[in-house]
Amino acid sequence: MNYKQLYKYTMCGILLILLLLSSCTALGPHYSCTYEGKKFITYSIFRPFVGFSEYRGGYWSDWERDRSLRFEVKSYPNLEITFYSKYKHPADFEYRIIAKSRREKEGVWEVYDGEIQIKKSKETSMRSKYTKDVSGVNALKDVWSFPATIKRTYGQLPEDKYIYPYLPTDMMYTYNVYYNGVGRAFCIDGIWVGADEYDPW
Repeated sequence: MNYKQLYKYTMCGILLILLLLSSCTALGPHYSCTYEGKKFITYSIFRPFVGFSEYRGGYWSDWERDRSLRFEVKSYPNLEITFYSKYKHPADFEYRIIAKSRREKEGVWEVYDGEIQIKKSKETSMRSKYTKDVSGVNALKDVWSFPATIKRTYGQLPEDKYIYPYLPTDMMYTYNVYYNGVGRAFCIDGIWVGADEYDPW
């Protein structure tokens, strides 16, 4: 066997080994997670998403899912939840709900007086249903703020540890926020996806 043949067979062997290795990787688990300090490997992940609905003219719209929104929950000094777009900082938010003082509970709903802050660009479809239109200097601002009545209910997300490396809380929240004659509902829920589809952002 001459040098050229040896080189050819060696290269073929290396390519075959690489193909086998990549096949084994593809057949193996896709994603490594840490949950409560323990590492595990899984094929599927419970991907948190934000669901939302709009309240206009006395009716709620159907729930929609927005996979591009991310969220941050804070409990001090006020209960606050911020929804912001993927790859952006929470300071550049789309919606922010601030619950300032608690009122009497209504069934399963915890009720708060508070505020909602919304990017003006998100209010195009809502503005025509306002009780009082935004005018003057306030209309020129990029973020509009309104006093709001906030109703919150929550439940546990699934116990399975498949999970939420960037989820700031183990609760699934649903918020109904009423302001200026309209309302918005938000929920933090999730869907099972293949681990290789999972985007931690």
